[in-house]
Amino acid sequence: MTSRTSRPSSRTHPDLGERLSTSRREIEEAVLVRIRTIADPGEAADPTYAESLRTAVSVAVGYVLECLGTDAEPEVPAALLAQARRAARAGVRLETVVRRYGIGHSLLGCSVAEAAEAAGLSVGELKRLLRTQAAALDRLLAAVGEAYERESRSGSAGADERHARRVRQLLAGELIHRDQIAYDFGGFHLALVLAGPPNPDPLRDLARSFERRLLFVRPDERVAWAWLGGARALDPGELASVIARDFPEHAVALGEPGHGPEGWRLSHRQAAAALPVAMRRGNSVVRYVDVALLAAALQDDLLHTSLHRRYVEPLGGERIGSELKETLRAYFAAVGNLSSAAAALGLNRATVRSRLDAVAERCGRGVDVTGAEIRVALQLDEIDRQAA
Repeated sequence: MTSRTSRPSSRTHPDLGERLSTSRREIEEAVLVRIRTIADPGEAADPTYAESLRTAVSVAVGYVLECLGTDAEPEVPAALLAQARRAARAGVRLETVVRRYGIGHSLLGCSVAEAAEAAGLSVGELKRLLRTQAAALDRLLAAVGEAYERESRSGSAGADERHARRVRQLLAGELIHRDQIAYDFGGFHLALVLAGPPNPDPLRDLARSFERRLLFVRPDERVAWAWLGGARALDPGELASVIARDFPEHAVALGEPGHGPEGWRLSHRQAAAALPVAMRRGNSVVRYVDVALLAAALQDDLLHTSLHRRYVEPLGGERIGSELKETLRAYFAAVGNLSSAAAALGLNRATVRSRLDAVAERCGRGVDVTGAEIRVALQLDEIDRQAA
C-alpha cells in the first residue's frame, strides 16, 4: 500500500482536482454505460437493483476522487457496503460486482491520466496518483467483498430471506413449487413497489379494503414489493388515490393489472420500472402507464443522453430558452390545444405559435411530429436539474 507521505493531495494539484470535478458527471455516465453491458441473472429478478447502480457509481467515483485529494485514507462509504449487501440478497454474483468495480477503475484511471497531463503533472506525479487510486480500489474491493460474503452467510437461514428468494426465482421464470408461497397466482394481479420503511400492516389493511389477497416481500431495508390478487382486475386509478391518502411517507409505483403468472411478473416489472420516477418526484404515487416513456429513458443512458442533446441543448439556457421550455410544458399540459396553452401562460395564440415555431427551428423538427420525445426530454431535464 502506498505510504501516506507519498500521496499527492488536492492542495498540491488544485488544477487537477478542478478538472476531475468538472468532468465527474461525464465519468460517471461512461462508467454506467460500460457496467450495464455486464448482465447478471440476479438483476432480472430485482429490477430495482439496476436503478441503484447509478447511485453506487456516483458514490464510488466520489470516494476515489476524495482519496486522490487527501493524505488520509477515507472510510469506504456505507452506501457501497449497503449496495454489496443488496447484491447478495438479489442473487447478483460477486464476480459481477468485482468486474464492474474493475471497469470503473479503468475508466477513471484514463480520466485521471488525461487531467494530469492537461494540468502539467510530471510522470512521477501521475504514477503516484495511479498508485493512490489502486490503493483506493483495494480498500473498496476488500470492504465490499466482506459485506457481500457476510450478507450471503447471515441471510441464508432467515425466513424472510427464504421467502424473498423464492419470489425472486418466480420472477426470473425459474420453476419452483408455488405452494411454497402463500398466494394464488391465478386470477388478476396488480403490483406495487414502495420506497421507504417497508411495513406490511398498512398493506394488509389496503388488501382487505379492496377484498384482495396480498403477497408482500421485503427484498431489502429500502424497498418493499407487494401484489394484490383477485378474481377480477383492480382499477389502478382508484388504488392510486387511496395510496396517496394512506401512504404519505412513501414513494409508490403501480404496475398495470395482469392475469396469471405472466401477468403477475409483468405488473411487477412495470411497477419496478416506474419507482425511480416516483422517488425523484418525492413522496408520490405514479402509475407505469403514465410514465412509461420517462421510466424507460431513466434506465437507458443512451436514450437519456440522446434526448437531452437532441431537444434540450438546442433550446439553450438563456431567457428565451426558459420561455420556450415553459411554453412547451403548457402546450403539453393542454394536450396540444393552442388556445388553452395561451390562456395558461397569459399570452395570445400568435405568441405561443411563434414560440413553437422557434422550437421547431432550433430542434430541426416540429413539436407536432416529436411531441412525445420532447416532452420526455423536458421531464428528464427537470429531474436532472433537481438532482444537481
